[in-house]
Amino acid sequence: MLSLAIGWGQPLAVYAHTSNPPDIVFWGPFDAGTPECQRALGDAAQRCFERVLQLQRRCMDAQLAGQTCDTTARDSQIADAQRASVTALNTTCSEMQIEQLHFTNLNEAQADLARACGDQVDAAMSVLYAPALSTGGAASSDSSTRQCMGQTAALGQKLLRFATRLQRNVLDRIALRNPDPQQRQTLLAQTKARIAAAQTRIVALIEQACPGFSSTYGRDMPHFLAGLEPRADCVVGLSYVQSATTCPTPVCGNGVKETGEQCDDGNSVDDDLCHNNCTKNNCSVFPSTFALIQAAIFENHGCTNDLCHGAKYVEAGSKLDLRAGASYASLISVPSTIDPSMNRVEPGDSSRSLLWLKLAAATLGQKGVPGSPMPLGVAALSSNELQAVQLWIHAAAPETGTVGGVAELLDACALPADPIEIQPLAPPAAGTGVQMHMPPWDLPANSENEVCFVTYYDFTNQVPAEFQGPNGTFRFHRQDIVQDPQSHHLIVNLYNGAASIDDPSWGPFTCKGGSLAGQSCDPKVATSCGDGICGSEPTRSVACIGFGPPDAQLGGFSGFTGTQQTSYEQTFATGVYEEVPMKGIIIWNSHAFNLTNKDAKQEGWLNFYFAKKPDDQQHPVSGIFDIAHIFDMQVPAFQTEQVCAPYVLEQGAHLFQLSSHMHKRGKSFTIYGAPCKGGVGNWSPPDGDLMYTSNIYNDPIQLKIDPPLVFDKADDATRTLCYCALYDNGSTNPAAVKMQSTSPPTPLGFPFGGPCTTANGCTAGNPTLVGNPNFNCRGKNSKCDSSPGAGDGVCDACLLTGGVTTEDEMFILLGSYYLP
Repeated sequence: MLSLAIGWGQPLAVYAHTSNPPDIVFWGPFDAGTPECQRALGDAAQRCFERVLQLQRRCMDAQLAGQTCDTTARDSQIADAQRASVTALNTTCSEMQIEQLHFTNLNEAQADLARACGDQVDAAMSVLYAPALSTGGAASSDSSTRQCMGQTAALGQKLLRFATRLQRNVLDRIALRNPDPQQRQTLLAQTKARIAAAQTRIVALIEQACPGFSSTYGRDMPHFLAGLEPRADCVVGLSYVQSATTCPTPVCGNGVKETGEQCDDGNSVDDDLCHNNCTKNNCSVFPSTFALIQAAIFENHGCTNDLCHGAKYVEAGSKLDLRAGASYASLISVPSTIDPSMNRVEPGDSSRSLLWLKLAAATLGQKGVPGSPMPLGVAALSSNELQAVQLWIHAAAPETGTVGGVAELLDACALPADPIEIQPLAPPAAGTGVQMHMPPWDLPANSENEVCFVTYYDFTNQVPAEFQGPNGTFRFHRQDIVQDPQSHHLIVNLYNGAASIDDPSWGPFTCKGGSLAGQSCDPKVATSCGDGICGSEPTRSVACIGFGPPDAQLGGFSGFTGTQQTSYEQTFATGVYEEVPMKGIIIWNSHAFNLTNKDAKQEGWLNFYFAKKPDDQQHPVSGIFDIAHIFDMQVPAFQTEQVCAPYVLEQGAHLFQLSSHMHKRGKSFTIYGAPCKGGVGNWSPPDGDLMYTSNIYNDPIQLKIDPPLVFDKADDATRTLCYCALYDNGSTNPAAVKMQSTSPPTPLGFPFGGPCTTANGCTAGNPTLVGNPNFNCRGKNSKCDSSPGAGDGVCDACLLTGGVTTEDEMFILLGSYYLP
């Protein structure tokens, strides 16, 4: 510790650089020659920082361009730059001058110089190239992301260079001239203003070069600058020991690799490339989910060898080539040879993907699958491996990008998930059907929303007379729906009230998507948006309650179709049809969540295929949508609960489809062809007659029953189904418990769900209490402390109840039947 005498004779304690830097007011005056030493030290730090950053950037940019980087030559050049900086310091500064500048000694100055062109370069790189570094390298990024990173990094380095040099200039001036305190503050304020102006210009250039910056980097511009700006301050602060420009304290989890950290990806996922304590994870890295599927499923299970779907098998005439580089084109939307009515992989729907069905046949022992279960001659896929393939298919089976949850199931590095866009559905051939198109709506990163909006349609000139029903309707017997995988559900409502599409209560209409996006449009003119869709503005609403004109708010609409899946196909039983007006107003109710760090959109396409004779003029379809027990679950923290309920079919019902709806803590949904045991509030499943089981909440099984089951007896008991759901509120994984802090409030004051009033379970602190279902902390964090007064306890776990967000639960039976 040094002692510096100030003007009025009182000594002021000034700590060395490893502790608290002196206040800028008391920095100096210095002896003759010391300001030159300071200037040489600052110059050495800046030159080294800029040179090493440029070398690191050159290597990364080469990878972005698909080229290789000679890392040995790069590292040698970095070492040369670091040695040159130390030499410049040693030849200019004496030990006494270094101490007067408030370094402890020359060794400390050399160490801080190394940090300036070592740690601070790493920190800058972690900010400038975050999208590539978070996924294991530039090669895993798409072309637009690579271009965005290259432009951002170049502009970011310009800002760092400008800010560093400007701050050095003012501090050199203060060191040389020793101005009074007021002049010092004025000089510093002017410097900060010039840096802020330069920052504004650089930000505008970055946003121009990279329009999707926030989506690409997973953070907005203020957060990006908050990570980048301190690098210039650090380089200056490490070579000018004063309080005006210093390094912030390293924080693990801020997305910046700082001193003492091996990595920092800024997310809460612990099994990705970087652990939550900022140490590296030595797990395997794959550039995409499909690359992981290729290695872990096709290659690891022998599907690419000569006896299966490898070289010799393909040479012998097989059209299914599962070798790397050929497998994706052989699988996606390609009709199977053994059953041409089914694709090998149907993006968004595992139940219509022969690949998954054959894998499931071996793992689960399912019967009735065309051909042999796969793989042949070796062990079947594990349940985790099978679920990984199903999640990939459910997310539209992308060739690039990352599907959340797959890496964890396959013991690989969990890379940040990407929003996935599904391939649009081709419209039916003219005269065979019609298509509706749900306009795209924005879904920001890490958000959930349920919205309603309207569009207008008129199919009058597209429906041949033979398919027209009475009163201006058309009939269809099959529907196909695809939507972007972020969806939780899509309900398509037909407005049957008195208001016209011109009613102002719908709000303004603008073009959604396409080249005219954002422009005003006429919903009655199909071509008013060119390649886009004319729609009203998405409005936050639960089930469209309170949306639109008064009669719509009072239920003046009916849901005539919808889906929870990314891809859904429904063909009615023979002789069954549904009837829809040839023109009208559609109220779209879309609920979606984006769990990624990038902005996304939600869009959907619906095809309706006309009912053909003799199918028409027979049986209208009836739907099962039983919400009588939708919010029955009450699952305490760290426990499980099974809920059951009965459903009585109409007499004469011919049941031809069953499905289900739960949220993310729903682990299984079962349906039995017999009444539940027990009584009201205490129902349990019967001993037999299991008809249906689904184990993935966001991709529920769509069970087709062919021929339909007939329920024609008068006795209600013979027409009663029992449906049950099992909910897990953190019992098997305490980290998955419903928490007060992460549960969003319900939209529009919806009376069910949302954050619990009082948390009752420990989520951090004493290991014997965290996840303990028998301990109630009653909302007090201190009750969860590892020891009295430790302050590390968190009381956050909640009772799981029903509600409309994905943090709450639902219990719904779905199905289709007809009455002759």
